Amino acid sequence: MEIEDLRLAVEGLSFRFAKTMPEFPHWYVVRSPENEATYVALFHAIHEHGYAATFGGRRYKYLQLGDGFKYWAMTTDIRASRIINRDEVTPGTNDG
Repeated sequence: MEIEDLRLAVEGLSFRFAKTMPEFPHWYVVRSPENEATYVALFHAIHEHGYAATFGGRRYKYLQLGDGFKYWAMTTDIRASRIINRDEVTPGTNDG
C-alpha cells in the first residue's frame, strides 16, 4: 500500500485517547476483524519504512504519514500485535 493510500485508510481507524497514561498523552487503536487490513498495513509500514528512536529505555520504530502524527507498535511480531499507538508530531523537535 502506498503511503498516501495508507494515510487515507488510517483516517478510518478509531483511535482512543490513552486516559490511563496522562503523563504521556497519546492515542491507540485496538486490532479487530473490522480494521484488520488497515491495521496490518500500518504495522508493516511502521517496520519497513519507519525510523528507530528510544522512549523509556526501549527502542521503537516510528512512522510519520504526513498527517501530524507519529505511529508505533509495541512489538515487532505481527502475530502478537494488538495495539498501535499514535502521538502528535511536535514541530521543532526531532519528531518532525
